Parts: sequence; structure tokens; C-alpha cells
Amino acid sequence: MDVSVLERKTGYQEATLGKWLNRAGEHCARWHALTFRHLTFDLIQMDELYAKVKDADVARWLWLAIDPVSKALPALHLGGRRAEDAYSLVHELKRRLHPACVPAFTTDGLRAYFHAVTAHFGWWFRPPRARKDHWQVHDALRYGQLVKRRERRQVTYTITRMLWGKRNDLYDLLEAHGFRRLVQTAFVERVNLTLRQGVSLLTRRTCPCPRRISTCSIMSSGGAAIITSFARIRRYVNRFQGKNVAIVTATPAMALGLTDHIWTVEELLRTPVLTRLARSDPASLANRARGAALAA
Repeated sequence: MDVSVLERKTGYQEATLGKWLNRAGEHCARWHALTFRHLTFDLIQMDELYAKVKDADVARWLWLAIDPVSKALPALHLGGRRAEDAYSLVHELKRRLHPACVPAFTTDGLRAYFHAVTAHFGWWFRPPRARKDHWQVHDALRYGQLVKRRERRQVTYTITRMLWGKRNDLYDLLEAHGFRRLVQTAFVERVNLTLRQGVSLLTRRTCPCPRRISTCSIMSSGGAAIITSFARIRRYVNRFQGKNVAIVTATPAMALGLTDHIWTVEELLRTPVLTRLARSDPASLANRARGAALAA
């Protein structure tokens, strides 16, 4: 909801509520930076959504990367809609992944994604009798795009194209996780709708609007990445040989092994971020921080 609604409901001034929200967003952003490290994903979907900011001279976009299996948001970026922004998103995602992890990517038809993905997953080498090094894209990389054709802002038809790797290899990976053999971005599109419904600053055609870029970035990263991963319950269907075996209720953080229980928003905001654990094992970081807070 808007801050003005909270002001009428709680009786506190808008400046006080805004300061509390910024502190909560910074706290969640630090939690995201410490917990989402050395992760392994098989599939990644990326997309961007428009974010209106009053003091911005150009349009701002919130870039997202989601794991369709665990529904976690490992990387976010707030910026424009240019090639350097796509590089920033993939670079942030690369920092969260294990060095040996090379996931398969599916995005929309934005060309900047291709250059950003291929530039982060590979290595430099020098061929025989060559004077300069050449960049070799990783052989395990699979990247497909869903291109939407529009007329008068209406989607008329869509086409799929493979920009790196073989299409059957991507289809086999999707089928192994219980998805259809189709290049699609349905999961990240659904996350975009969830963010617009849950964060008032991103809602379309509404009065709430962030005045500064930093406010929109803090609220988006805090409310989207951490609260969605640690406090939002989702249902996962375990599949075995194409058959549904069991339905497991857990959060994305539990699916990734970052925690062993469902967190509440109050617990998440009251648990301090221990900076000395920045280089510790991310799988036990949340549990150790919670235990230290209870002991204190």
C-alpha cells in the first residue's frame, strides 16, 4: 500500500514510515547479498518490467532473473533498457552462482541478453599461431528466446529461436524438471505480476510512485528477493519418470537449502545481518544468524 495509507492507519508521520521502509529494504538487501551465494541452477528465466520514478529523467526498468524450479530470485537490477543493464543483471547472477554452474537460459526477444549471457559463461584462450586471445563460449550453455510479435500493443503470434546450443538439449532439460518441451518465459512473467501486486511502487496506473531511484531499488530488492524467497510459501511437485509423486510445501529458500523453516516477515526483519559470516557457508548462514539473535 501507499505510505499515505500507512500514515492514516498507524498515526506515524510519512517521513518516519519512509525511513523505516528504507531501513527494512536495506536490511533485506544485505540478507540477499549474504545468503544467495554459490548457488546451482539448471534453468534461469530473465525479463524486465517498467518501473516509474518521478525524479528520473529517463524510463527505469527492473530486471529480474528467476529459477523456475525453486521460484527463487537470485539477481535483480534497476536501470534503463540498454545493453549495459543486461550485462549488469547477468553479472550479478554470475556472482551468485557456483563457478562450475552453467544454467540454461530462456528470455524474451531482447538482443542484449544474448551478448550478456555469452560474455559471462566461457573462457579466454589463444589458438595456435594467433597473436590475440579469443573468447570461447561454454559448451554446456543452452540459450533460447521467445519472440513476441505485436500489432497495436496486442500479441498476434510468437516464435522461438535457439541462439546457442541445440534445441533438443534444452527440451530434454525442461522435460527432466517436469516442464513442457517449449521455450517460454511464463514463470518470470508471473513474478512480474506478483511484484506489481505486492509492491505499490511498481503498480501500474496508481498514485504511489517513488521519488528517487534508490528508494525504488531498495524496496524492490528487499520486498521481492528476500521476502519472496524466505517468507512466501509455494508448492512443489516432485516428479519421477513423468509421474507426480508428492506435493511439498516450502519456500524457495528451503528448496535451495538456505534454511530449514518458513520465515515470517517479523523474524526476517528482527534477525541481524552478521557481516562476519560473509565468507561462511551460505547453506548454514541463515540458521547461524537466527541462533545468534536468539542467544543475544
